[in-house]
Amino acid sequence: MTVQPDARALITGLGGFVGPHLARELAARGDQELFGSVRGAGLPADLPLLREQISICDMLDRSAVEDLVAGIKPHCIYHLAGKSDLGASWDEPEETMQTNVLGALNLIRAVLKHSPDCRLLFVSTAGVYGPMAAGEDPFREHRPVAPPDPYSVSKASAELLCLQYFASHGLQVVVARPFNHIGPGQSARFLVGRVVKLIAEIESEVRPPVLTLGNLSARRDFTDVRDVVRAYRALMDKGTAGEVYNISSGLDVEIRRIVDIAMELSEVPIQLQSEEDRRRPLDSSRLVGDSSKLRRLVGWEPKISIEQSIGDALDHARASTGRGT
Repeated sequence: MTVQPDARALITGLGGFVGPHLARELAARGDQELFGSVRGAGLPADLPLLREQISICDMLDRSAVEDLVAGIKPHCIYHLAGKSDLGASWDEPEETMQTNVLGALNLIRAVLKHSPDCRLLFVSTAGVYGPMAAGEDPFREHRPVAPPDPYSVSKASAELLCLQYFASHGLQVVVARPFNHIGPGQSARFLVGRVVKLIAEIESEVRPPVLTLGNLSARRDFTDVRDVVRAYRALMDKGTAGEVYNISSGLDVEIRRIVDIAMELSEVPIQLQSEEDRRRPLDSSRLVGDSSKLRRLVGWEPKISIEQSIGDALDHARASTGRGT
């Protein structure tokens, strides 16, 4: 496809787990000029953007956000920037709320002022639904939210801001609620990222062959990050403004199974130890979503299996330790 001169896409939070995958997905389509923002230094080396297309911007700095949007005048924005560590949000609730809520508000106001026709994809979290009751059907978008932690509260609050500005100012915003997503490059602050990093270090003999993890009996809905960013792109193209869409596989998988797959891919024997006291307050034993609304709209389906996703994540972790595969 030919890049149109006015087709500009901005990815906030380009330096996180999802940002580089989304940039590659959009670059592969080739019909938009890509821009990104980061809070600080440190980016993957293979990003399909030039240095001058990446800006340093703190989303809490209203003037900086306005300058970012005014300088690019994007026709679409994927808002990924924010605090995403659920566990840390218990220790840093103020920072989590400020970054995720005020950061979104600054972006909304900048869009309405400098690029009012821009479409905005706000990436929320399935955590806003809260705990799932025993035997409850997979969550659908109409279920009332009941966020159980500061991180999810911040995302639910930012969702309400987006939808309020849609109703009051015509903001062209679509809200995505992804369930657990995994894949290469995920931080060790999250389960799969932590497991593959530890395995890669065990294989490199920099730590003993023991994995010590928390509760493994919980069940979660896992989707590969590369399938998730395909959904983001589809929602940007065809999502209805003012609507909320789940992104999920519809399958609940026991965390123990995720760990077992990773250990089966290890090149050395590993002993597994569990620490039940690592469980977080109000942690749900099961969380699974219904993404039929998204599937009906754009025909999206996950393509990458959990086994491939974990294998690719482990290969990435091995490369990061200098071993390669």
